[in-house]
Amino acid sequence: MIRMKRLLILQVFGALIAAMAQGATNFDLAAQATNELAVDLHRQLATGNENLCVSPYSIESALAMTFAGADGETRTEMARVLHFPSDASAVPTSLASLQHSLEEMSVKTAELVKEAKRFGGPSEPITLAIANRLFAQKGYDFRQDFLSLVKQNYGAAFEPLDFVTDASGATQHINHWVADQTRDRIRDLIPANALNKMTRLVLANALYLKAPWADSFSEKTTQPEPFHVRGGAPVDLPTMRKEAPFGFAKREGFIAVSLPYVGNDLQ
Repeated sequence: MIRMKRLLILQVFGALIAAMAQGATNFDLAAQATNELAVDLHRQLATGNENLCVSPYSIESALAMTFAGADGETRTEMARVLHFPSDASAVPTSLASLQHSLEEMSVKTAELVKEAKRFGGPSEPITLAIANRLFAQKGYDFRQDFLSLVKQNYGAAFEPLDFVTDASGATQHINHWVADQTRDRIRDLIPANALNKMTRLVLANALYLKAPWADSFSEKTTQPEPFHVRGGAPVDLPTMRKEAPFGFAKREGFIAVSLPYVGNDLQ
């Protein structure tokens, strides 16, 4: 396997959706917290030479639902890790606003593509699906205010399962749900024996994103170019080419370019 530089695909939207941020600020808290968690995750996980792909948004969303039911020292520690303010009362509505804005963006690009196709523009819209769900031990007495909060702000449906007598069946059911929500991209998320008769609640977030470039690359201009890997000889890989104005940054150790997806709201 080629040892490439560590890569973190950041699904952090506050800094990336510039056009949306100009018109709305209610999700700033959620966006900033997600960005900061992303940096923390990279520092902890990017320790080897393998590529790293992680969704900070999914992790932030799932743990935010858990945070909604936490109290005392647990709540304090979770707020620190998730980069929530000391007064976290606005967290649920901020995350709800971020999710709503992302879903609106998907609808907007579908309308743009429908019009653009008439003039030879992009023919595929952004497909974005976000789903939250609570898988709970049936018959267990959960606080109604907690269930109402996660339903209202995260759209998390409540589904009772029987972890006590059939933890294996519950595991399969949750894994099937995750696979379905991610178009079969994530399978067997929960390993065998991870859940048992002591399990009372599983909070799940699934995110699926398929997004075409706003201005696609031409296959005709794609040519083999040397890719420089750390600690090894260059390897020839297919390299896309395009000349156009893009957001660009160069700092010590890296060069970054901003490539917008169709609609220009997501980069």
